[in-house]
Amino acid sequence: MKKVILFLFVVFLYISILGCQLHQNSPDQTDEKHETGQTGTEAPMSVYYFKSSRFYDENYVLTKTNLQTGITSPVCDDPLCEHGYDCRFANTYSTYLIGTTLYFYRDAGFFMEDGEAYATTQICSYDYESGSYNVLLEINHTNDENVCGKFEVHSGKIFFYQRTLVDNLKKYSLREIDITTGELTEYEWAADSWHFAMQNGRLYFSHYTQGIYSTDLNLQDKQFLVTPPDNTLIYANTLSENGKLFYGLKDNNNVETLTCLDPATGATTSIDSADTFQYVRVVGETAYYLKTTFVDGNAWMQDHGNTVYKWDGNEATVFYVHDKEILALNECEGYLILDEEGGERHVIKAE
Repeated sequence: MKKVILFLFVVFLYISILGCQLHQNSPDQTDEKHETGQTGTEAPMSVYYFKSSRFYDENYVLTKTNLQTGITSPVCDDPLCEHGYDCRFANTYSTYLIGTTLYFYRDAGFFMEDGEAYATTQICSYDYESGSYNVLLEINHTNDENVCGKFEVHSGKIFFYQRTLVDNLKKYSLREIDITTGELTEYEWAADSWHFAMQNGRLYFSHYTQGIYSTDLNLQDKQFLVTPPDNTLIYANTLSENGKLFYGLKDNNNVETLTCLDPATGATTSIDSADTFQYVRVVGETAYYLKTTFVDGNAWMQDHGNTVYKWDGNEATVFYVHDKEILALNECEGYLILDEEGGERHVIKAE
């Protein structure tokens, strides 16, 4: 009996994670797990970059990387904890940092009821200076109701998505938690994908044939920023703090052109071309990115290369060449964080 329950749990967990991962890699969506740090130009010794990653532990245990030394270690400070599946920082996703407080959601277990498997997702906060750890919300759900997708904090509120079924089709509904009161707001709409950015109280969405647009929190007042030319697909990448939009345009030859839209002037600039661009990080007025190649033309087999490129508004140039493939590129406090296969993480200062 124990073996049967363990097998069901493994299958359930695999399907849960895979469901979110596959949607993340769909043409409509970018950057499903958003990790961020504080903003600024120079990082003191006490500032860290936080991320949960299977690069470091098979249980997605939350780690911290010192931006000055580059040393990565578990966030959990319990000397008796082995940082396994039962660690309170295990199976953690989408870390968001406000001041010294981390916000994240985590898989907290599963149970069977009436022959059906259910999972428990906790939305938590942790102050890494005071050590205060709180479970803000606990959700019991089926696999079709996973918490996944965009997770971020704005103006004292946590925004996240929960998957739902509409006419047997998977949709995504926005949820909001007031951090002070704990009040949960469930927006009464469901979309095909989650937003890729949130700015000034508006949600920004990307549809590969329709274009890139923003709406209010009720999915009303739809305003297009850019629409693709005929026979061209469009994929949003990132929206910088100053409102510049970076996106890809893919032509009939499957060549993608990284493009920047300046909303202040309406001008667009073609930056670079590749099979695709998955990581574009903006520091100040400069964009840093990886050029991704499809191995043997297969979009599911990707090589991000070992080179970080930068664009300062004038021309694209090589910024940094690593000795191994770079699997992920992130930014925190004016530093670039490079993850490579095997668990190594490198920190370099952005110029």
